[in-house]
Amino acid sequence: MLVCDQITHPSMYFTEPSPYLEDTYYGKFASYPKHRFKNEDELYITAVSMIAGILRLDKTGFTKNRDVTKRITVSCRQASVLFSAILKAKGIPCRSRAGFMDFGDTGESYMEHWVNEYWDFKESRWILADVDGYYEYEQRFGYSQFDLPRRKFVTASEAWLGLRKNTLNKKLEVFSLNPLEGVCEYLFMDFHALMNNEIMCCCNIR
Repeated sequence: MLVCDQITHPSMYFTEPSPYLEDTYYGKFASYPKHRFKNEDELYITAVSMIAGILRLDKTGFTKNRDVTKRITVSCRQASVLFSAILKAKGIPCRSRAGFMDFGDTGESYMEHWVNEYWDFKESRWILADVDGYYEYEQRFGYSQFDLPRRKFVTASEAWLGLRKNTLNKKLEVFSLNPLEGVCEYLFMDFHALMNNEIMCCCNIR
């Protein structure tokens, strides 16, 4: 909630207004300044730049239920990077992961997405978490978004190997004309994220 109260998501510009999403996560977009960018991902690539942008809009820092006009507009990658930085600063091992998420919980379609893995010292395991909103997971599907079943998320490496071996029985929603190129791009991003170097994208990979 701390992360999500500081950001809005670019997709809200292109979807029908949702009282649930606006009231519990994104804020009222009717009051959002028209002169602001509709997607500020390229302005806020690193955690440091995001924190600077958040403080520039409101010097009080990370606050609960921040006014939508005082939030930065970034997508799942940025939310993941910011969450990783916060947990690592607290001494909790955390890493961002690039891959594909089953938002419908049917196992049929997986969409490009970034999540987090953090280390639980008590249970001695990596826990999969999605901090980019979607708080309805626990109510709709019976599990928390902060401890997602592994079936929910296909890492880029799993997708790449599955496509190459023709063993991936899942539909991937890749925003690319060539699905293999799209998966390859995410493979590079996920590899860098595991080395604490969360690159933005790998355009024109050949």
